[in-house]
Amino acid sequence: MKAKLKISSIRNTIYIICTLNLISIISFNNTNALEYSSNAGINFTISPSISVSVSGDLIIDELAPGSSSDSNIVIVNVSTNNVNGYNLSSTVGNNTDTSPIDNSLIHNTTNLVNNTVHSNVFTSLSPNDSLSSLSSFSVNTWGYSYSTDSGTTWSNYSGLPLYTNTSGTATLSEKYIPSNDNIDFKIAAYADDTQSSGEYTNKINFIAIAFPNPMSLAESYAYFNKTTYKGYYSLQDMSPGICATATALSELQAIDIRDDKVYHIGKLLDNRCWLLDNLKLDPTDTDVQANLTDETTNATNEALECLINGGCFSPYTIVAISNTTNFNSLSNPMINTTYANSVSSDSLDQINNWQNGNYYNFCAASAGTYCYEEAPKNSATQDLCPINWRLPTGENTGEYRVLYNIKEYSNRTNYRNALHLPLPGSYSNVIYDRGSYGVFWSSTWFNRSNMYYMIVTPSSINSNVGTSRSMGQSVRCIANN
Repeated sequence: MKAKLKISSIRNTIYIICTLNLISIISFNNTNALEYSSNAGINFTISPSISVSVSGDLIIDELAPGSSSDSNIVIVNVSTNNVNGYNLSSTVGNNTDTSPIDNSLIHNTTNLVNNTVHSNVFTSLSPNDSLSSLSSFSVNTWGYSYSTDSGTTWSNYSGLPLYTNTSGTATLSEKYIPSNDNIDFKIAAYADDTQSSGEYTNKINFIAIAFPNPMSLAESYAYFNKTTYKGYYSLQDMSPGICATATALSELQAIDIRDDKVYHIGKLLDNRCWLLDNLKLDPTDTDVQANLTDETTNATNEALECLINGGCFSPYTIVAISNTTNFNSLSNPMINTTYANSVSSDSLDQINNWQNGNYYNFCAASAGTYCYEEAPKNSATQDLCPINWRLPTGENTGEYRVLYNIKEYSNRTNYRNALHLPLPGSYSNVIYDRGSYGVFWSSTWFNRSNMYYMIVTPSSINSNVGTSRSMGQSVRCIANN
């Protein structure tokens, strides 16, 4: 099927031929059919399908020199039984090797190229153009317009993106239910009498894609062939693909295979997967220490050995990791586990029964790597988070703040509910202000003895503050992307 534009001038006859290429793509997360059976003996199979077709040719019969005109209309039909609907888009460019001229000449161009005089072209409008009338066209340019309501309302003229442009395609129609739709489509051009005669060629591609079925986090783990451990998927098996495939706001209970503690995890509206409980890992437990390896923890074996031995990277006296030794030192990895399973008197804590988790100074939170005053002036790259997870970034541009900037989370209550944030206060030999605020380490360097952290109070959220690495604070983790 061809779209033809015949242009007659005083001295030239020009034909524009745009071959129409149709592509249908099924994306059902490896589900080839949906089978239904009932106890009443009714059995049938629904096979997902999508199709796209075009009727007619695009033809401009006459185009006088120095004027512009659009073609007749072709109807693009999209039909799918996909319960999640479809997207119909269009690109331009010869994406096959069946060009009637040298394929290299038009393989990566949006121009209409003269078959004989290859230097003569009709230049495409930009995809960012929005021309309300043909009188806005520059000479020897072409573009397209479409209508989703049987020609009642037409889009402004613009150019189609190149088919190899990964930044996007020109969306013509989207539906989120099973649909059978017709989209009217036309092209337009303006030629002057300086154009060489001949046939100008390129290809217009129509791509219909069935939207994939949304997956929960559990379904996404299964889709990537992960297996359960003691009835749970593991934190350590998280991957960028698992998180990207899962639908936003999906939650799951997952297990930390280092100590068999179970956590809530969730994909939030920033499209990132977060640990929705405070970390409860206790490296002072000898049973846990056997499972602290670079295959289970976001740290090297060398760092973990140093952590267990009290912080090898410290220039100070090495003291074994402890939940009783004075926290007021940067040199030792300290942890307090006393209040790990209790909640504060804060009303949200009581309603949601959130667990406080352990208190870690930053030497411990960073797996023993930030245990001296002159810390490296960059973000911590190792920590106690499970492998494939890490500490979130801080400061005004960090991941804590990016999440808060999403309008659904831009008040304290919604933000706390999204992340399940308790208010355990902080620890330095004693608990400070439990129930009044929560403080959560980030990986971002603040100054020679401080790191950025996030503080949540009854009236505010702030991730642009720093505190001493000797303080005992909560740890949250974010999945790698």
